[in-house]
Amino acid sequence: MTEKTVIPILKEHMRKKVDKDIGICVSPEFLTEIHGTWTDSRSFSRDFFSEERIVIGEFDKKAGDIAEQLYKPLNEPVFRTNLRTTEMIK
Repeated sequence: MTEKTVIPILKEHMRKKVDKDIGICVSPEFLTEIHGTWTDSRSFSRDFFSEERIVIGEFDKKAGDIAEQLYKPLNEPVFRTNLRTTEMIK
């Protein structure tokens, strides 16, 4: 999706170069959506700060390095891979 749709659009319409001037990463979330009618238990509630892992799909290493630094304060394991693999993981 990102490689076949988003990156070509950026390359066509941006004045800067993708992977030289613009870094691209995909970082899916793994949140569980629990509807209030299913349960009142907060034990099923998850949010951004309760995730057990971070997955970063990177188009270029520099963008992946920056994304990893942004997630560092969460103190969770970071798994880095390419864009397509990350999209499949999601």
